[in-house]
Parts: sequence; structure tokens; C-alpha cells
Amino acid sequence: MIAEAFKGKTVLVTGSTGFLGKSIVEKCLRSIPDVGRINLAIRSSARRPAAERLEREVLSSPAFKRLKDQLGEAAFAKLAKEKLSVLEIDLGRDGLALSDAGREQLRSCDIVIHSAAAVEFDNPADLSAQTNLLGAARLVEALQKSGARPHLVHISTAYVGGMLRGLVREEPPLDPGLNWRHEAAVLTSLRGPVEEESRRPEVLKKLRREAQSKMGPAGTPAVARATERLRERWVKDRLVERGRVHANSMGFADIYSFTKAMAEHAVVELHGDVPLSIVRPSIIESALEEPFPGWLEGFRMAEPLILAFGRGILRDFSGLPDSLLDIIPADFVVNTVLAVAASPPPDSKPRVYHAASGSRNPLRFRQMTEEATRFFTEHPLRDRYGQAIGTPTWTYPTRGELAAKGQTALKFVSAAQWAVERLPLGASVADLSDDLNQERERLERGLNLIQLYGVYT
Repeated sequence: MIAEAFKGKTVLVTGSTGFLGKSIVEKCLRSIPDVGRINLAIRSSARRPAAERLEREVLSSPAFKRLKDQLGEAAFAKLAKEKLSVLEIDLGRDGLALSDAGREQLRSCDIVIHSAAAVEFDNPADLSAQTNLLGAARLVEALQKSGARPHLVHISTAYVGGMLRGLVREEPPLDPGLNWRHEAAVLTSLRGPVEEESRRPEVLKKLRREAQSKMGPAGTPAVARATERLRERWVKDRLVERGRVHANSMGFADIYSFTKAMAEHAVVELHGDVPLSIVRPSIIESALEEPFPGWLEGFRMAEPLILAFGRGILRDFSGLPDSLLDIIPADFVVNTVLAVAASPPPDSKPRVYHAASGSRNPLRFRQMTEEATRFFTEHPLRDRYGQAIGTPTWTYPTRGELAAKGQTALKFVSAAQWAVERLPLGASVADLSDDLNQERERLERGLNLIQLYGVYT
């Protein structure tokens, strides 16, 4: 049924250079041989044209190894040339920066799968708004303007309900009483004031001192470059924090779920007579079977937490041991998306579909930590001296208790750094400063993870 629905159709996939987008493209090529054409929304970067990005970032991915092994390299290259096209789209610009040829290409699409997203919980507020919220709105507006009426499958998240408790129905969209246009304007306006603040003399003086402690006796140009890198990180950290605080104040755990919720409002408001389906997956992780067991790319949702555990960054973590972590394999989500794409709604009312595992195959937080302990005990990560990093035993304190311990430790490190910065420069002082900087980064990273993930555990 699904293959028949795609027969001869032209499909557009946004986010095709990302983990889920690649998985969708691979499944289409391997399991839907009669699909007409697959347009991949890729924009040229400063370093590479879009066509080169297709080759380097998509087709060279391990996701396509199974298909290459089945067909052979030559036959795979031929199939890719026949079925795949690049459609240069910039979701960060009104009108998507489409050329005349690009508009014609967009108009020819029968199905549009919108997978592009900034999925990290700790992205800067303005980036999340531009990608997740305004990017989705611009895509729908471009479809309306082009006269195209493809079936639009918008990939959202199961966490658009924010802090709501109880049953969340497959209905669009959940109404938090917010205006998506206003929220987009608020989030995208945050960067300017933060950039100005980062250039205040007292801030630059502090950053320059930190750069000097890291660089040791390096010359002025090297210290200046290090200072600028620290300033950029300072700006990013504050945009992340302000986005988190804003999302929390609106009833959401993080900027990702908040901007995805607002995106649902945008696409539902703007879609008009474009058939619209919304897919809400929970936490997407590695594939169960396709294209091969364990297929994963990049840091997703749970990996930062698991790796921080293995690296000793998180020596304890808050949470309820029996709380649910709703994780869904990527291939389950791909199959859901394609099944939904094959069944457009018969009327103008959007349809919503959830892809989650918590009710049928629950994963408890305690179970995940036990599995992580077992793995890192058998395959320990190593520190910079080559020594195996021991696995901690988590006691599951409250978020407040754990954050208080982290803040106290951070104060001690800050006091030590203050003293070291005033010592005469030398090799031993530089080594001590480096150790303190690493400990500070570990504590800050741990506190950040507590803020980001504590709500989910």
C-alpha cells in the first residue's frame, strides 16, 4: 500500500543531511523503488555547494551501506543519480531563497516531509526559533505562494504538551494560549542585547584574563583569538540560558519542545488547503533493524547524558528511578512517517500521529543507568592520562540537592582560579590553571545537564 501510494510521486525531504532525514531517504531508495523522484532540500554552505554536500554529507553516510552492498557501488550511484535531486532551500530566509527553477521544482512535489530541525535541548534561543519555528512557517508560506498542494508531513515532537499531565490526544495543536509570531519575535531579538553585553569592558577584561591563563606565555594575537572564542561561547551560553528560562516560564521543559509546539501552531494556521499531517515522535534514538541495528549519527537526545556518565562528568544525577524514558528507534519513526505520507487527510483538517514506546515497552530510568554501568564497566572510557574512568553509582538525589552540591563545588573552583590567575606565569602554574579550567567545564556541563534533563527523569 505504501509503495503503491509513492509510485511515480515526487517527494521533498527537508533536513536530509540530518540523522532522521538520511534514514527517510535511505528507506525510500531501498524499499520504494517506483518512487518518482526525491528532492533533497540542501543549501550551499560557505565551503561547499549543495551538490557536493549531497555527496559528502548524505550519500557517503553509513546509512546507505546496506543498499550499496545489495546493489554494488556502480548501481547505487546510478540509482542515486536517477532518483535524487538537490533543491536549494534556505529555511532561514523568507521565500526560502528559491530561484525560478527552484520554485518550479517545489511546485512539482506531491509529498513534502519536513524533517529539518535544531534538535538539541541546549541550542541558542534565536537559532531554535529560526530553525524550528520560522523555518516551518516559511516552508508552508512558500508552498502556498507557489500554488503547490502537496501532502505536507510535519515532524514535530511528542513533548509539545509541555508540562501538561495526563492524556495527550492525537489532535492539533495543543493550545498553550500563546501567539507564535510574538514568541518568534521575542526569541529572535535576544541576540542583539547579549552581543552588546559581551563587549562591555568588564566582561572583555574577565574573558581576556581567562584566555591568558589558558594560553600561558602566548603572544598577543593568540590571546586575542582565544578571547574572541571565549566571548562567542559567553554569548552562546547566555542565549541558551535565556531560551531555557523563557521556555520554562511558558510551561515547557526546554527551548526545543517550546519552539516545536509553536511550529505546530504556525503550520496549522498557515497550511490553508495544503493537506497537513503532523507526526509526534518521542525521543528518537538508534535504529532497531534498519538500515542496520544500532544505526545512529551524531549526539541525539540521550547520548550527552550517557556519555557524561561514562566520562565521569555526571557522578550522580537527579531523577526518579522508576520514571519512564520514552525512547523510540529511528526506523520506527521512519516507517511511521512514510505510512502517514502515503495517507493524506481527506479534508482540510490536519491529522496528528504519535510515535512513542512508553506505554507498550517502557524503559525505566534505573534500567538505563544499570545498562550504562554494565557497558562502561566492560568498555571503560579513558582520561587524558590513559587511565580507565570508573563508573559512578548514582543515588538519584533531588535536582535541588544535586544543583546545590554542584554550585558549591563551582565556587571553590572559581576561588582557586582567582588565586592562580594572580600567580607569576610558569609551566606549573599553567598546568594547574588547565586542570582548574577542566574541572570548571566539567561542573558547568554537569549543571547544564541537570537543568536540561532533570525534567525528563
